[in-house]
Parts: sequence; structure tokens; C-alpha cells
Amino acid sequence: MEAHRPYSPEAIPEQARIRAETSKHLSNLPPFHPTALRLLSISIDGDTALPEFEECFKTDPALASDLLVLANSAQFGLRHRIDTIRHGLMVLGLDRVRSLAFSIAMRSYIGASPRHRDLQPVWSHSMATALIADQLAASAGSAAKLLYTAGLTHDIGRLGMMLGSGRKYAELLSQPVRDVAEGMALEEERFGLSHCQAGLVLARKWGLPSGLQDCIGLHHDPPNAAGGELLYLTQIACRMADSLGFSEVLQTAEPQADSGGFRLPEPFRGRPALAPDRLLSLIARQISAVSKLEPGTAN
Repeated sequence: MEAHRPYSPEAIPEQARIRAETSKHLSNLPPFHPTALRLLSISIDGDTALPEFEECFKTDPALASDLLVLANSAQFGLRHRIDTIRHGLMVLGLDRVRSLAFSIAMRSYIGASPRHRDLQPVWSHSMATALIADQLAASAGSAAKLLYTAGLTHDIGRLGMMLGSGRKYAELLSQPVRDVAEGMALEEERFGLSHCQAGLVLARKWGLPSGLQDCIGLHHDPPNAAGGELLYLTQIACRMADSLGFSEVLQTAEPQADSGGFRLPEPFRGRPALAPDRLLSLIARQISAVSKLEPGTAN
């Protein structure tokens, strides 16, 4: 593997050009699903949340249909069939319905791309992170909102760079690196932006909430509870997804056990809900349920 070399002063203008070009590609990507974005803007604590959610789905029958299919899948094991969006909102809750709708929209966005096969590892890592973040919150008794969506969207920079740069970024993802930090250094060298920085470009373009923007830009920072529960649990979940085999990059070195890279912080250790076998089963079922939806239908 070719060693990464620091930039020379002469390379700085060229790097600025490459960065500007990558940012332009990101800005020119197709818009994200408008209904999913609108759902993110609705406060689920408000008195009007339920009718606002219903109104969103009434204007988007394709998304509503896919949501009902997913809600009735074996993943949830519900005793009674959900036949209407209102019923789904009452049984699953607003935050869960919003998370599932965003999962469907993200799957559709990826599935409509000619590079959807190259994006499969990124998709699997994001789904795994979302599920693990949800389980971390449940284990800790957290009521953090948007946590599943934070896990799902934390790597949208990789999605954007793949769609904007095509095979060039796919080749980078297939190149073995020592760790994520080296992979990000290569991203900056070849594209002028890391996937975290690229993700912020997309997040701002799509108008994602500030909490999600923090998770997108800072998910590779060392986990720190001082950064807020949403970011902290997303940072942990991202590392756990890697350790369970849903890695973002091809790493040549084993993560250090004392680095905080994949070991659970003390308060979470020994929790049955976070046992690897259980998490792997949940992740496999969720990925299977969403993947069975026809890609590109919920547009």
C-alpha cells in the first residue's frame, strides 16, 4: 500500500481546486426526498404533530404504502395488521415512524443511483449504526429524539462522494487502509474533503436539523458525553457497527482495545440487549426488511 504523504506548499492551490470541484459535485446532486425532510421539521412534542404527520403521508402515497409494508413485516412481529398511517403512528410512535420513513427514503435515493451496488457497504454500515444507536438508547433509558435517523444519516458524506465522483470514490473505498483516520486523510488528498466535511455540505443543502449535522461532521471524534447524547451515542454506535463487521473501510490493522474505538464505555458493558449475537440478528432483519422494498419507488 502506498504511504500517505503530507501536502507540499505547491499542492495547496491544486487542493483548493479539487475541494471546490468536489463541493460543486455535491451541490449538484439530486434533492433528497421532500416528505422525509418535512417529517424531520415537525416537532413530535407539539399538539399538531399527529395531523401534520398524516398530512405528509397523504401527499405522498408511495411513501405511505412502503411504510405500511415495512411496519407489517416480520421485523416488528406485530400481533395485528396495521392498515392505515394513523394506526401506524399510534402503534409505532411518531419518532419510530419518522425513522422508518427516512430509512425508506434513503434506500430509495441509493437504489435509484447507477452506483447502488458500490454503495451497499455504506448502506449496511449506516443501517447497523442506526439500529445499534437505538439499542444503546433503550439500554440507557434515553429518550433522545432522532437517534435512529442520526445513525442512518451520519455517513451521507460517503453517499454524496460516491454519487458525485463515481468510480473514483468507489476505488478509494476498496483500498485497504490502516484505520479510518488514514482513509479520511486519503479522502482529503484526492477530493479536498473528508466524508465528514462532504456530509456537512449535503446536510446544509438538505436542511437537516443541527443535531444531525453535528453527528455527520463529528462522528469520528472520540466519543464524549459532553457533546450531547445524540452525538455521543451515534459515535459509539458507529464504532460498534465497525466491530460487528459492518465496517466503513477495509482496515489492515485491528482496532486497539484501549482506544475507545470499539469497546463499549463502562455503563453499557454487560447489557444483554447489546450482546453481539442479538445486535447482529436485529441488524440482519432490518436490512432485509428495508431491502425487500422496491428501490426508487418512494420518490
